[in-house]
Amino acid sequence: MNHLRGVSISILTAIILFSGVLPAGAQTFPEFLGDACWQYSSPSDGDFGFLRLGITDMSGPSGLHFNMAGVVTSTSALPIVDSTITGNAEVLSDGIHFTLTRSRFSGSGLTQSVMHIVLDANLNGLFREEAIFDDSQQSAVTSFRSGSLFLTSLSSCP
Repeated sequence: MNHLRGVSISILTAIILFSGVLPAGAQTFPEFLGDACWQYSSPSDGDFGFLRLGITDMSGPSGLHFNMAGVVTSTSALPIVDSTITGNAEVLSDGIHFTLTRSRFSGSGLTQSVMHIVLDANLNGLFREEAIFDDSQQSAVTSFRSGSLFLTSLSSCP
C-alpha cells in the first residue's frame, strides 16, 4: 500500500507542478489537482471512449481521499454521446478505488449508472458498471458491463 500511495501522490503532485495551478509552497485543502484522461473500452458491449475527470485532493498530505467530476464520452457510435460523472477515489491496499455515478437525460429517457474502477500504480485499471435505463414509458432496463482503462493524459482528453 505504501508504494501505491507514494506513486499516486507523486503523480497527482506532478499534475499540480506542471499545471501551475498553485504557486510554490501553497498548501490549502481542498486542492484542485487538475484533469486526467483515460481511454476506456468495454468488450462486453463494444463501447469505447474517454473518461475525463477533474481531481480534487480532500485529504492534504496523506493523499488518500479524492473527489472528482467530469465527463464520459462514448465515441463508439455516432452521434458521440457525453454523460456527466461525479464521485470519489480512495487509496486502498490493492489499488486506487473509484466509485462514480453517471447520468444522462435524452429524449428517449434517463440513464443512470454506478461505476467502480480499480487502478494500479500506473493509473491503468479495470471497471465494472451497472446501468439503469428508464424510457419514460415506465419500463426500466438494467445492464452490466466491464472493461479496461488506460491513462492517456494528465491534462485534457483528445
